[in-house]
Amino acid sequence: MNCISTETDACGAILFPMSANPIPNIPVSDQLARATETYFRDGWHLRDLRYNVSIPKFVRMGVVDDFDCVPSIEVSRHPYYQEFLASAGLRWFAGVHMRAGDDHWLISINRRIDQDPYSPDEKRKLARLSQALATAGTFAKALGLAASSATLEAFDLSGTAVVLLNRRAEVIRANQSAEKLLQTGEVRVIGKRLAGRDPSGTAALGRALQSLLWGTSGSALMPPVPLQRPSRAPVLAYPLKLPSLSENPLNSAQAAVVLVDPSARRQTPEINMQRSFGLTAAEARLASQISTGDSLDRVCDVIGISKETGRAQLKSIFAKTGIGRQAELVLLMSRML
Repeated sequence: MNCISTETDACGAILFPMSANPIPNIPVSDQLARATETYFRDGWHLRDLRYNVSIPKFVRMGVVDDFDCVPSIEVSRHPYYQEFLASAGLRWFAGVHMRAGDDHWLISINRRIDQDPYSPDEKRKLARLSQALATAGTFAKALGLAASSATLEAFDLSGTAVVLLNRRAEVIRANQSAEKLLQTGEVRVIGKRLAGRDPSGTAALGRALQSLLWGTSGSALMPPVPLQRPSRAPVLAYPLKLPSLSENPLNSAQAAVVLVDPSARRQTPEINMQRSFGLTAAEARLASQISTGDSLDRVCDVIGISKETGRAQLKSIFAKTGIGRQAELVLLMSRML
């Protein structure tokens, strides 16, 4: 985005998906970072008139500007221009079309309020750029598909169920372990969304995914969301973002949910934990019990140690394994089965 800004005499550029409402984890040049934060925080992305261009028109033209998307009278009076853009010192834009497989993207190239709009000649040059970007977009999409396949296979090797989600939190792929779990009907995909039988659990998972996808970090792990079942322990859903997926904005998969079934999982052999990370026998026993998804307080009660001892051992486990949260420890254990 920084290079595009420099080469087009612009003050910043942003990459928007055309097939979904934009969310904050999109590529943006350094110059527009602060304005983009305001754009999402204050809800201007819901009032962005320039984002409403139809995809067929956009594909046909290859590039659009303000006057292709907005009546000229609106530029002089609409709050998006007069409040948001003006306060950021911005005014004009050119939107360059980039295709990546079946997906359409808009590269929003922005100019300051004291600059001129993009001229017809500049738009013709940008339209040629749009054609060249199709190859890059297709290649990036293919790389994303390869990364997604590798992620699914890695979790399958440990027998861990995982589903991949797009930026709309819709399920797009699942590994074999997840498909087996989904076939039971205790965890389902309804309207492309992951759901449990209990509406409150489904709602909690939706909120967690919203928070995860709206975060700007390329790597994140949310606390587990229990999806209740009638006669067994709940399935624990861990929403997470992996850099291998989310750092490629053209990758269809932008997040994942790891599904842990405590009643079906084997506990990680304690001897493997001791050999792999140098844990003491007591630490390995605590880590193994935590890998079932129980809380630390519950684990301390089960193995008969005090809460203070349990916290001290967990702190030592974190130091030796190089992780910092209980949820991350569950994921680590799942890969060592």
